[in-house]
Amino acid sequence: LDRQRWGHLVDRFIKDLSQQRVAGHHLDVRENVRFKGGYLSHWVHERYGERGCALAIELKKVFMDEWTGARDDDHLDQLTAAFSASVPLLLGELACGAA
Repeated sequence: LDRQRWGHLVDRFIKDLSQQRVAGHHLDVRENVRFKGGYLSHWVHERYGERGCALAIELKKVFMDEWTGARDDDHLDQLTAAFSASVPLLLGELACGAA
């Protein structure tokens, strides 16, 4: 990720998502936490770094029982709403012409 070009967008995403409350807690949102994967975002940045910003997002599986695979639909709905709430703010950031 070209931080000089896209850093403002990443910072906005982290700030806005960190302020969301899910299951009574603010989300813990961090950058550059290593995990397996991220291949699509790496591919996008290599080929379209001037025009495209892709974020590899890893979620701790707090929305399900990892042993049984049973979902907590309410928790998952809250996570979905938190991510959805960040989209208009990111679009607004892009519309400002900062990217």
